[in-house]
Amino acid sequence: MAETWAVEGVELPEAFIFPITKLGLMSDIHGKGSFVNTSPTRVDCHVHVEARPESRQGPPRLEILPSPLHPDRGTELAVAYEFEQQFSLALWLYRGLPSRIVAWPSRQTVRVDWSLRGQALVDFLQFSRALLDFHDDRQAYFFARHVAPRAPGVLEDDDIRIFFVGEHPIDADWLRARWPVMAATDLYERARRARDADIGFLLLMMSMEVLLVDGRSELSRRLAQRGAFLNGRDSSERKTIFDGLEALYTRRSRLVHGDVFDKRGFLEVPQADIFFATDLVRLSLLRLIALIRTKSEIMAVLDRAIFDSTVADQLHAQVNGQWEKLGVNVAGLFDVRLLENG
Repeated sequence: MAETWAVEGVELPEAFIFPITKLGLMSDIHGKGSFVNTSPTRVDCHVHVEARPESRQGPPRLEILPSPLHPDRGTELAVAYEFEQQFSLALWLYRGLPSRIVAWPSRQTVRVDWSLRGQALVDFLQFSRALLDFHDDRQAYFFARHVAPRAPGVLEDDDIRIFFVGEHPIDADWLRARWPVMAATDLYERARRARDADIGFLLLMMSMEVLLVDGRSELSRRLAQRGAFLNGRDSSERKTIFDGLEALYTRRSRLVHGDVFDKRGFLEVPQADIFFATDLVRLSLLRLIALIRTKSEIMAVLDRAIFDSTVADQLHAQVNGQWEKLGVNVAGLFDVRLLENG
């Protein structure tokens, strides 16, 4: 049995192995029974990409062939949903450039702006493996955010919770530490899927606010300052990010409050603003994923950096060290056209 998608925006090799992870209940595609793993089930998906199969103008077709096998049981697993979610998010966290996979068939033709061939594929797959724990957290957060509220008490019931998240921790302290990054990632994913530029832009700005705003006064200035110190690697880059974020927030406010027409005409969201906002959210998520601290702790550090920029330098060193420990090519991960887009 093969699951099939159309590939848009990125050039992929003909074959590669993509790692995924799944918590809790696992299903066999042939109906031979379900089972529960207390620890995450890590599965290698053998991916095949056929370029422009029926039409020279059509998008490439991506399939999992055959269905992934359980590493211990050898059974064929139903993990198409997990593959689509985790492969898409890995692409979007790895690069801010347009890309996605959609259900086959797709008649859209999207320009290919980047490639994952050769060493680029090696680096991407290493990054994808480094994200597996984060994907586990994403599944646990989804359960706590969307499933548990409909079944009061399920978070405290070990016998039921194990079917959804295995033995993954999901207590109040875990949620307090991780919910901002998880909620911001949800918004980032929705922005990357959005068809309308203004909706996608607003979702990106909402994601930035979840990450960097704490409800105090001077929201736009705090957002710009914290975003600059979190993502800027030197004073020049920080100044560019600060100015860019203030401009983005002004555009966001006009859209939200319906101020969409003035003497220059209707308010539009330039493509450069979309690229800039996308990269800022992506970089912010990557850095906060690596830090694994509470939002209040990170905000306090970023606020201190206003008076002592070496604090931000130390934060960047911690981020880079964490990704390097996981075998990720840090220079490639953070090599973006941020200054150009700004």
